[in-house]
Amino acid sequence: MMLLLSFLAPGITLISTWLYGDKNILGPLIGLISIVPWILLGAVSGAYGLIVVQVFFGVIHVRNIRAWSR
Repeated sequence: MMLLLSFLAPGITLISTWLYGDKNILGPLIGLISIVPWILLGAVSGAYGLIVVQVFFGVIHVRNIRAWSR
């Protein structure tokens, strides 16, 4: 489980970041999806600070979705 999450989480985040660079609305949407494996990874590994950071990233992604949708 940890091995899968350790590849899945950064992989999805890299795709999201690439799309952000293209100013594609899918960037923040995929960014929201990428939060799930990061939170699971934080919970499984006991890295609770990682979970807190992901909550803030979620707020940023939602803000960007709202800003780009106008």
